[in-house]
Amino acid sequence: MSSGASGPRPGGLAAEIAFAATGIWYAVFMHNENLEGLTRLLQASISPVALISGIGLLILSQTNRFGRVTERLRELAGQRQENSTTDASVNRQIEIFLHRSRILQLAIATAILSVLLASIMVLLIFAMAVLDLNAFLAVLLLFALSLSSLIVSLIAFLYDMQLSLRAADELLKQTGTPASRRDSSVLTGGII
Repeated sequence: MSSGASGPRPGGLAAEIAFAATGIWYAVFMHNENLEGLTRLLQASISPVALISGIGLLILSQTNRFGRVTERLRELAGQRQENSTTDASVNRQIEIFLHRSRILQLAIATAILSVLLASIMVLLIFAMAVLDLNAFLAVLLLFALSLSSLIVSLIAFLYDMQLSLRAADELLKQTGTPASRRDSSVLTGGII
């Protein structure tokens, strides 16, 4: 492909030699050093992209759990509204589900922040390669912040699971279920 000498000039030493010899710009095949640089750039981007993909699955799990918690909260609020007397156990369950929904909201928000930071990190890696920037410290900082956000999200998610088991155990105590049956019932998923 040729364009006039006034056309856009491709970079690189081979392109300069080709122009000097012919006076016409044309496409120059990618050299091995350019291919190796591109390969290194793509390899550097794979880890953050894998992190983003994994966190996406975690967010899916957390949002499904959040949906179940809010649905149960709506059911309990409906029960409380239907009954003219205030039932202490329903009020306690509503408090627990409200607390769990806030914890899950924190877990989801920090997981999304982790994805956002990892995405910015990928863009910065590409900018470093294309613009020849020296931003290694910024990439390391973004990676550390992304992992820290992920850790906070996982801790909040584990805390929600612990609250779920406590709430189930309390509910089973109210029904008079023996401790041995409570443990097996909770483990088999009888209660959310």
